[in-house]
Amino acid sequence: MHDVRTLVGQRVFGLCLGYEELVDHDQLRHDPLLGALLGKLPRPCQARAR
Repeated sequence: MHDVRTLVGQRVFGLCLGYEELVDHDQLRHDPLLGALLGKLPRPCQARAR
């Protein structure tokens, strides 16, 4: 379960990026640039070290 702050943040980010429909937010989960900006993806140097 997500808290209200997380849900509102998701909505604001989605609107700012042009994702007006809530169903479009699933696409944001797989966006590599957004993931890297938010620190959700490993950095290239970390991925090579594995």
